[in-house]
This record gives sequence, C-alpha cells and structure tokens, in this order.
Amino acid sequence: MNEWLSRSAKPVCGKTGKSFLFPHLKRIPWMATPIAKFIHHSCQCHAGTETLTFRKFASDECMCSPLPRFCQTIVKIETFMRKLWHQFIPVIRLGSLLLRIFLSGILISCLVIRFLLKDGSEAFAVVYYCTPLPVLAIFSLLLGIIWLLSKRIRVARACFIFTLLSLMAWSYKNISLNTRTPAAEDVKLLFWNAANNRRTEEITGYIQSFDADIIGFVEAGIGKRKMGIWKAVFPNHDIQILPGDMALLTRGGIISKESGALGRRGRYNLIKVVSEGKLFHVLLVDIDGDPLRSRAPAFEQLAEMIRAYGQTNLIVMGDFNTPLDSVLFDPLREYLTHAFESGGKGFSPSWPVPLPVLVIDHIWVSKRLTVVDCNLSWSS
Repeated sequence: MNEWLSRSAKPVCGKTGKSFLFPHLKRIPWMATPIAKFIHHSCQCHAGTETLTFRKFASDECMCSPLPRFCQTIVKIETFMRKLWHQFIPVIRLGSLLLRIFLSGILISCLVIRFLLKDGSEAFAVVYYCTPLPVLAIFSLLLGIIWLLSKRIRVARACFIFTLLSLMAWSYKNISLNTRTPAAEDVKLLFWNAANNRRTEEITGYIQSFDADIIGFVEAGIGKRKMGIWKAVFPNHDIQILPGDMALLTRGGIISKESGALGRRGRYNLIKVVSEGKLFHVLLVDIDGDPLRSRAPAFEQLAEMIRAYGQTNLIVMGDFNTPLDSVLFDPLREYLTHAFESGGKGFSPSWPVPLPVLVIDHIWVSKRLTVVDCNLSWSS
C-alpha cells in the first residue's frame, strides 16, 4: 500500500468523482496505515489499471476528498517543527554547556570551602557541614556522567578520578585497624548519645554488657521515675542525673559537679570523680546542632575550660555536632588527644543513621592519658 501511495499518479474517487493527489503522502509514508484504518466506507480509487481498496466500515460519505488538505497540514506542521527544532538546537546546547559549567563551579566552590576555608567563618559553615567527602564524591560522580554524555571525556575522567580519591581518603581517615588489647586494670569509659531513648529496660541491659567504669550520656532521657531500674542494674555505680538532659554513671565516688551554658550554643557538666583509685575530671558536652548558628562561641568557652584542666586527667566527651576536621577543634588539640585517632578500631562515623558519614560524637582525653582501644558500637 505504501508503495502505491508513493506514486505520482492522479487517482479518481469512484463514488464522488473528485480527484485528489496521493503524492502528498509521499513525504509522510507513515500516514498510509492510519489513513487506511480510519476511512469510513468502501471506495475504489483507480489509477490506470491499478486499484486500491480501503477497508469497509458503516458510512455513506467518501473521506478521500479531504485527504490532500489533511496531508498538506501534516507536512506544514512537520516542516514547522523541524525549523523550530533547528532554531532551538544552539540554545539547548548553550544551556546545557552553561549548566555543566555552573555545576562544576559549585563543586569547585564546595571543595575550596571544605579543604581550605572550612567552618572558620560563619558564612561558610553551612556549606562545610553539608559537604562531607562522600557527598562530594557522589556529586562529582553525577557531574562526571553529565560531562561524559556531552562527550567531554577529559573533564568526565577528572570527575571520576576525584570521586575515587575522595572515597579512598574518607575510608583511610575513618577506618582504623588498631590491634592493641586493653589490660584488666585499665579504666573503661563509655559514652552514648541516647537520643532521648525511653526504653529503660533495653538500654540498661545493653549498657551493662560493656562493664564500663565511667559512663556518660547526652540526650539521656533518664527520668527520676526510672531511677529504681537503673540502680538495680548498676548497684556498684554512682548515678547522677545532670542538667541539660545528661547523666553520669561512675564506679567510684563523685566529689564535685558543675554545670552551665556554652556561649548560648550548648551546655556542659564538669564532674570530678574517683575511679579505680584515680582522680578524673569528666566534662560532658552537648552543643547545638543548628547549622545556621555558629558553634564558635561554644568552642571558645570550652577551650578556656580545657586550658584550665588540661594538665589533669581530663576526659571530654559529648555530642559536639561538629566534624572532626573542623578548625574549631584546633585549640583543643593543644591539650587533648582524640580517642579514635589515638587508639581507634573499626568505623568511626556516627551520623546520620543508618548511613553515617560524619563523626559528630567525640571522646577527647588529656595527653596524660593513653588510649589503648576505642571503637564505635551500634545499638538496635
């Protein structure tokens, strides 16, 4: 049928006697089948000795005569769309190029903030907190795919290489294979961000399995009505519920305690305890996690306290809501050692759950103390 329609003959409709030109369908042969399906009656169109018979449907009118006008309309629409497409091709290509350049600029800006500026300035802190290396690696991977689809192989290759290097650097920094074994006389310390977990029976049983000498909580969720359960599970520990929804359990005695605000960006509790015959200063910290508010005031006050107690057996632990490579930790490193950096074993990131990429809960100890083993455990 398509072959017959593509000829330049001038057929005549047998019923109406009106002529129409099939060559209009020559440029759009894909219209032949739909036209044949929707003709509503049987007619014969003659061109010399050749005959074309359309399928018969219930109708009395011949639909052959409108075909030339219909075909002309289709051809005009097709021509218009082609012209429109050719006019927009340069615009689309330019827009695609500008989009790729814009996304590449975002990646480069994030890299500069992440590795150079960090959170030293409040203006860049939000970007710094939102762009850990795994996030930048995924962004770079997607950007590389976009460049690859545009056949910019070199740029795509650079993005893929950066993705690989970022994941390798992040893994090297957050996975430790420490093989040291704690001795029986070592003091065992446990810190837990309980996230206001109220399942007391489950929590106490889980914590008891660690057999720790000093146990610190933030967002503890320990109510006074549940104190009987805690005392029954930890009969050899002194249990203290502290301001700011914190708590401390110690196998020994508590000599003194002090609490206060950290520059209106968090709270602290400083407890002087005796454990295993040794005197320790335990500083529990919970800093505001709002990314739009600077943590600098809290860290400035915290640094002053650490300078005052840095030469003692000081333990600083809590929810800092701040990555380990933040510049805000630099003043602390003069007096303290990070527990995982010193004796870590396993995987250190703890947030967000269930796919953690950041270390925001920390344990720091004074340089008088030696960390033998430190690992992160997950509760159900």
